[in-house]
Amino acid sequence: MFIRKTKGYIAIILSFFGLLVGTYSGGRSAVYYGLIFSVYTVFGIIVLFRELIFWRNINKIKAVLYFPLSIVIIICSVGTSLLFTGNRYLMRYAKNDLPQYKFAQRINQVENATMLNYGFLDGGFYFAAGCEPINKFFCKLNIPLEEMDEDQNRCIVEGKVDFVVTRDKKLEDYNLDIENYKMVDTASMIFEGEERTYFLYQHY
Repeated sequence: MFIRKTKGYIAIILSFFGLLVGTYSGGRSAVYYGLIFSVYTVFGIIVLFRELIFWRNINKIKAVLYFPLSIVIIICSVGTSLLFTGNRYLMRYAKNDLPQYKFAQRINQVENATMLNYGFLDGGFYFAAGCEPINKFFCKLNIPLEEMDEDQNRCIVEGKVDFVVTRDKKLEDYNLDIENYKMVDTASMIFEGEERTYFLYQHY
């Protein structure tokens, strides 16, 4: 609609396939990898809003077909998203039932509290508690990096953070000096098809 030159179309098509190759050529994939392609929906949104804004210029036959079809497509898109999403099970949880917000109530009792998401990928605990990470490696990433483990371990051994959150494994089970930390709360939930148990430790 807005790109008048053939090379413009080619550029968009090449960018899509370039992104496709760059995203999946490494041999690994996850469900959320596909989210990056949502940027291309902007072209459909432009068309939709253009037709809505300039609907008076649309002939009657096109109007009769276009608008009902748009509504059906939107309804089907929302419906299939709910049907196939792997996160639908999370809708049965109330906000305060989630470990992130349960722990946040305890963390927020300490003024300007600091915390560390230890031993697993970022689980949303920083966001729920409104805490900013104070160290470079604020969670455990899926890469073998010795510097990352040393950074996280140093935070605990030196008592740099007020709270530490672990998952499925207690802090006592790691080979660390944790005499200044005490478990103050636990919580469980189903996450990605598995029951996960989270432990909250506080520095004293």
